[in-house]
Amino acid sequence: MKNRYIKTITYIGLLAVLSLQLIWVVNAYRLYKEELVKENSLLLGNAFMADIDRRLETTTMPSDLIKGNGSEIAMSFLNENLEKLGAPLSLEYIDSIYKSLANESGLTTDVFIELVSSDLGVIQSTAKKRKGIWHTTYRNKVTYTKIDESQYIQAISNPFKDIFTQMGLLLIGTIIFVFLIIYCITYQIKIINRQNKIAQLRNDFTHAMVHNMKTPLTSIKIGNKAIESGKLSPEKTKRNHEIINEEAENILMLTEKILTLAQIEQDELTLNKEIVSVKAIVDDLMEKFLAKAKKEINFVATYNIEEVYADAGYLKQVISNLIENAIKYSGDKVTITVTVDRNNDYTLIKVKDNGFGISAKDQLKIFEKFERGAASKRSAKGGAAGFGIGLNYVQQVVRMHGGMVAIESVKGEYSEFTIKLPKLIEEI
Repeated sequence: MKNRYIKTITYIGLLAVLSLQLIWVVNAYRLYKEELVKENSLLLGNAFMADIDRRLETTTMPSDLIKGNGSEIAMSFLNENLEKLGAPLSLEYIDSIYKSLANESGLTTDVFIELVSSDLGVIQSTAKKRKGIWHTTYRNKVTYTKIDESQYIQAISNPFKDIFTQMGLLLIGTIIFVFLIIYCITYQIKIINRQNKIAQLRNDFTHAMVHNMKTPLTSIKIGNKAIESGKLSPEKTKRNHEIINEEAENILMLTEKILTLAQIEQDELTLNKEIVSVKAIVDDLMEKFLAKAKKEINFVATYNIEEVYADAGYLKQVISNLIENAIKYSGDKVTITVTVDRNNDYTLIKVKDNGFGISAKDQLKIFEKFERGAASKRSAKGGAAGFGIGLNYVQQVVRMHGGMVAIESVKGEYSEFTIKLPKLIEEI
């Protein structure tokens, strides 16, 4: 519940930050657009006035008609009288002056100057034809050419290029900021999920560790009490001693696995590699598991080669883990096939059973440390659930030998683990 609350607050915070950033960008866009429209309108008025000045220089106009202070009404008055004197405005000249003024102001917007009839809303003439279809245009403030406002010139522009040019740094900064925020939030959530997973793994490990330690310790305690009572027959006393030794060995093996994994993680594990008889190792393990078996086990061993280059103690533990898993996760009868062979690249040690099998989904994560999902499902069918270090131990130790572990399994039919070790020098 707490983690869900943290995630909810995080998402709300992210949404709030992005919303504020979006509002800021939108407001900045509107501001730039308003400023650009004002500037374009001012340029249009100045271009219109420049056209009037040009015509005044070539036209004789009574001095009483030349009045005004450059206001829009004054320009309309002058234009109307100049036209009556045969000096009409020139949209081409206005367009040319407008472009010149725009370039001086650093504007690159493509503008179309049009003369429009106010009454009919009909374009009477244009400085140039529009190229293509403009889906996004903006009409700047019009400039009236007649006092009665029956006619005006307007600049049709697509200002987005200039707007985005002026907003360039802002947009780039916003994009970087947004991606940075999203990355940080995503990374934070990933860390939270990882911490949750680690916490869950620790809980699972602690629970399973206590369970796996408690069972053999309980057996040892009960066996000791029975022996101390002095009421057991010699045969039962011997059997209790055997049980105590077996359970103590189980605890020792479990402890050694955990210590070995810790050494591997800290890069402190040292292997004593030598040429060892894998046949002797497998034969000894088969004899051991048959002696303490509580179900019917049938071993089939094939040795196409008998020697490998490895640390004998760790290799024995690896093969023992695979055989133990084959026995655990199978029915009342199990056939375990052990094959030692080689190919062009590796020495192969295969351990195959006819047990419950492993689903394709579980095969992707079965070597992960403390992974118990697959084991718990298989244990529901009669197997014993471990706490997820057995196969991780196998994988890590084999990697320390320079090899790898592969799995092939069909759920409900079989599982086959293949240990691939570098070949002996003599074999290469």
